Parts: sequence; C-alpha cells; structure tokens
Amino acid sequence: MSDFSARIQEYCGKRWRCPDCGGEHSVTTVFIQVGPDATARLANVTCAIAPKGRILLVEDENTRVAAGDRACKLLVDAGRQVDRFLYPGTVEADIESARKLLAQVRDEHSIIVAVGAGTINDLSKYVADQRKMPCLLVGTAASMNGYASAVAAVLADGVKRTFWVPPPLAVLVDLDVATNAPIELARSGLADLMAKPVSNADWKLATLVKSELRDKGGKTTHPVDVFCPVPYRMVHEAEIACRARAKDINARKPDAMKLLTEGLILSSLSMVVAGHSAPASGGEHYISHYWDMVGHMKGQPHKLHGFQVGLGILASSTLYARMRGMRPSDFKMDELARKHRTLEEEKERIRGAYGPLSDGVIQQFAQKYLDWDRKGAELKAILDNWNRIWDTLGEILVPPSEIKAALNAVGAPATAVALGFTRDDMRDSYRWARYMRSRYTILDLAADLGVLEETLEDVLQESGLLD
Repeated sequence: MSDFSARIQEYCGKRWRCPDCGGEHSVTTVFIQVGPDATARLANVTCAIAPKGRILLVEDENTRVAAGDRACKLLVDAGRQVDRFLYPGTVEADIESARKLLAQVRDEHSIIVAVGAGTINDLSKYVADQRKMPCLLVGTAASMNGYASAVAAVLADGVKRTFWVPPPLAVLVDLDVATNAPIELARSGLADLMAKPVSNADWKLATLVKSELRDKGGKTTHPVDVFCPVPYRMVHEAEIACRARAKDINARKPDAMKLLTEGLILSSLSMVVAGHSAPASGGEHYISHYWDMVGHMKGQPHKLHGFQVGLGILASSTLYARMRGMRPSDFKMDELARKHRTLEEEKERIRGAYGPLSDGVIQQFAQKYLDWDRKGAELKAILDNWNRIWDTLGEILVPPSEIKAALNAVGAPATAVALGFTRDDMRDSYRWARYMRSRYTILDLAADLGVLEETLEDVLQESGLLD
C-alpha cells in the first residue's frame, strides 16, 4: 500500500474537529479501493450498502465495454436484480441528461451504481441526491478529481452550476481498466490535479481579502471565508509527485497511474473535508466553465475538462506571477475610484458577453459586487497589506513554467489553438470568466486593480497560450 493509499484510508468514514480552523470535518465515504481488479469487490460492497432492492447501473457506450458488462455480471452472480441505463452517444452533464436518468429511477431501486468517469459520476450523484438514495462509483479512468467528492457540476439553463450533493458511499477504481483507457483521459486528469496550487491560492486570497483584512465587524461576501490548511495539505505532496511523474503517466506506467488516481481521489476528498470546492476549483476552473457554457449554447462538442483547466492554470498562474512583481505604488486610489463600475454597468457588460445566459451569471456576480465605498476600503486594505499577501500566497503557488513543463511532458495541450480554441476564445474566457461565480479569485483582484484588461495581451503571451 502506497503512502497515498494509506492516507486515503485515514479519511474514510471519519469525523473530527480541526485543530487548524476549529471547524468540524467529516468524510462520509466509507470504502475506497484503487488497484488491479478492484471491481471484484463490487458485489460485496454494494450488498453491504444496499442489501435489498434492485440496482440501477448507469453507463455510457464506452464504459459499458470497459467495465459495465463485468460489473453487471458480478452483481447478478451475487443474486442481485440489476436494471441498466445506457446513455447513447456523447453525453453531457446537463439537466436534460439528468432528467433522463431520473426518469429511470423507481421506488424499488435501492442504490445507483455509476460506471464511468466525470460526466457519468456527476449525473449519477446528482440524481441519487434528488431521489435520496445511496450512490456507488466504479471509476473507469484517472481523468478528473470528482470520484469521491460531494460536488456535481451540471449545466442548468445553460449555466455551469456546482451542486453540493452527498458523496458516494464507496468508490472502486480498477487500475487495469483506468490504465487501458484512452491516454487523453489520464493527461486530462493530471492537468486537473495541477490546478490545486492555483485554486488553493485563490482560496487563501479570498480569505485574506474578504475576512482577515477586514474590520472585525465587517461582513464577508461569500461563505468561503476561512482557509483551512488541512485540505491543501491532503493533496500537496500528491500533486508534486504526480507532476514529477508526468512522462511516466503518459507512458501508462502502472505505479504512476496508481499515483495519479490516488492523487485525484485525495483531491476529491479535500473538497468534502472543506465543505466546498475551493481547494480544487478557482479562477482556472471558471475559465473552463466559461467554455462549457458557451460551447453548450453554440451546440459545440465539449472538450475534456482537464485540458480546459490546464489552459486556465497557465492563465491564472501567469497572472499571479505578473501581479506578484507589482508594488502598491503602481496603483492610485483616485484612478481606481474613477474606473469602478456600478452594478448596472457591470450587468450591461455581462449581457453583452453572455447573451441568453446572462441572468444566471448576473445572479452569481451580484453576490460579490461591492459599491465603491466598500470596494475602496477593501482595496486600501489590500494595498496596505500587499507584501503580507504575496508572502503568504508565495508559499502555495507554483511557477507557470513548471506547470507548462508538466503539461508538455504528459502530452496535454498548452495553447488555445492546440485544444481547438481560437486566440479570441482564449481572450474572451480570461476576460469574462470571473463574472460567473460569486467566489473571489485572482481574476477579481486583477480586475479591481485595473490589471486584468491592461495586461491581458501580455499575460496571455507570457503564458504561451496564444502561441
């Protein structure tokens, strides 16, 4: 058992009071196994969770061949009644797809067994929550960090929304299946895992700006206002180790694939421990979500989540590096006040950028919008504490050059064009992504200080995203 396997087991089914933040942490997933032939445990684990009733097994055309047929046989051989629901063709994690699955659930079903990766798992967790029934996941690829998470990312009315749902009670990832999955999926998984330094820096930045630097009587604008180092520490070593093994992951070396899968599962658990997605999703993910939304609106096929996130990481980490080199004297409060937009002005910008999706985006952005009296006080506190902020964030951040080297080593796209986006697509995502979530990130800080637009071309050029 690797160190990370042992670490995963330390968290399963545990509840404790955190000595760092003072909050209650808990993980309700009781069983996780990553290894060769992990699926062999499926029948025993399923019967332990749901000893009676019919089983609804969810799969798509690819995962049915990879693991669905065997999973069904194992359950039937154990004497269970199994109904199979197959998503044909390419399936997206959207409300329409969720409704199709929801329509298959009957009162006699006692558990959902999801066989797949990101999309199948998001849909299954979402529907299991809707029907208040347990969910078990059979992972088929090391492609993303959602297996053991309490998050389902689903497009609702064209807007990418993060739904907080109960985590699965068990996760089985058969390494034989994951290792033989298309290599693009593992490349995507590593890219997703490498977001953690940036997302945790965004979380810490939000805590500093919205909580620690405020007057004690001031209200925070988002519930994510207390940075806890535990979720960050859970993934930190695994992310470094996986980044160092990028070439071995690309070569499908079994020990490297196991390391990647465990790192992704630790990342999913970190969100459960935190009680929100901030340890694994910041501004870099918003850039990816922007593309999901716009692509869905235009009827374009979606691209791998991790690949999109990889481009977002390069943009955010380069922006961090750029701003870290600035000084408080570079900013004048009277100029910032002059450029500050009213909420109505911001709404007009959102309508111009998001069109028919504007209402949902405006609802999110309005939660973090501040008028100038409050924003001015916030920016003054930021500039007064500039060195402290960057000294703190510097302990978390990874240089963009290291991110790009790992993306290249694993064979993941590192430019907009390589992923099928135009340079203007890249510029638009960088400019507009911050509006779609209420959480504060480096994209918001840059916009508040007039840096986002002014340095847009320089940052994207420095990152290599426009090459």
